[in-house]
Amino acid sequence: MRLRAYWIGLALALAGCTLTPDYERPDLDVPPEYVRPTPTGESIANLDWWELFRDEQIQELIRIALEENKDLGITLARIFEARYQLTVVRAAQ
Repeated sequence: MRLRAYWIGLALALAGCTLTPDYERPDLDVPPEYVRPTPTGESIANLDWWELFRDEQIQELIRIALEENKDLGITLARIFEARYQLTVVRAAQ
């Protein structure tokens, strides 16, 4: 009885996935190729983006972070160290 209910449910679920016979894919206005504009001016990476935040405390924190975290390897090591410390603390509980 359970197997019959399973097969009926499966058939109904699969029947709901079918498309109607009169389905037509809509036409999309897609250019044949993507034209990338030439860069002009400064790169956004060189702009002082943190000045968009009008909070002095946030600007100071971002400035400190940019000065202190110059090496990505050190930052990743600190993240792994914090994860291991969290594991030790959770294991001790």
